[in-house]
Amino acid sequence: MRRLLTYALWFVVIVAAIAIIIFIWRRLTVDNQDTVGGTVQLECNDACADYGQCGTLVDEPAVTVVLGGLESPKVDAGSQDVFFPNMVTVEIRETREETLEQLSTGRQFQVKFSRIEQRNNFGDVVGTGWVPDWCVRYP
Repeated sequence: MRRLLTYALWFVVIVAAIAIIIFIWRRLTVDNQDTVGGTVQLECNDACADYGQCGTLVDEPAVTVVLGGLESPKVDAGSQDVFFPNMVTVEIRETREETLEQLSTGRQFQVKFSRIEQRNNFGDVVGTGWVPDWCVRYP
């Protein structure tokens, strides 16, 4: 009986150790995957405007929008081909890092982009595209 109790105790210790190792491994190896599937708001803030990712629809009433790329990340003025209303709630479907270069200085820097989906009240996708992280407000 004592031997059976010893084996059961060792089994519990080993299972607990494996669970702790898996938990720690998942926490250390997650790379931006915690935001995928999450909901965020698009915001035409100062940084977003400074990088030319904000616009205004000329229809009455004028509406502020966040500009992005339909098929890929885009930041060049005039190259954006999709827009989303300012402060709209969207779902992140994918993220990726892109290297951008500032033309005036040649300085390169990394920017995270998110492929997002805008849904209506019925859950239908009404818009999708890529937006830079500087236009995303995380909860």
